[in-house]
Amino acid sequence: MTTSTVDQARRSADQAHAAAAAAQQVFRAAQDRAEAAGQALQAKRDVARRVWATQITATYQADDQACEQATEQARTQFYRVAATDIANALEAYARWQDALARHAALRQRQQSAAGALGHEYTVMGVGSIPPFSEALDQALERRFNMVNGEALDAWQAELQAVLDGGAG
Repeated sequence: MTTSTVDQARRSADQAHAAAAAAQQVFRAAQDRAEAAGQALQAKRDVARRVWATQITATYQADDQACEQATEQARTQFYRVAATDIANALEAYARWQDALARHAALRQRQQSAAGALGHEYTVMGVGSIPPFSEALDQALERRFNMVNGEALDAWQAELQAVLDGGAG
């Protein structure tokens, strides 16, 4: 090898080394930008999660009360329908189940929101509903008790009228 060839090889190696060093710097800069962008995105998500959690927590009491009322209304509706309209009892029962499921989901959402804010929240159960056949039995028993009570009240009123009329 001649001196010019060796010099040329050295220059080429130096250029390759410089290009590699420059490429490594570009790569590191790109990594730093990507990491910064990831951190910014995570920070943005954290803020959005806190805003969401704050909104959920702020309306929880009213939402929970509304769910409790909806569940109670659905239960009452089932008992009314089941005792007088057996054909629609299953639909009313399903609405009762739906209301209970929405209530349970609301409480799970509250637990998630509280956790996002660093608060403790223990999910309280929303109860359960009896199997359809038991609920139907309960509805019919309630209806019987109501009709029986009305009949007894009417009988007592009739007797009282007879007694009041007979005393005069």
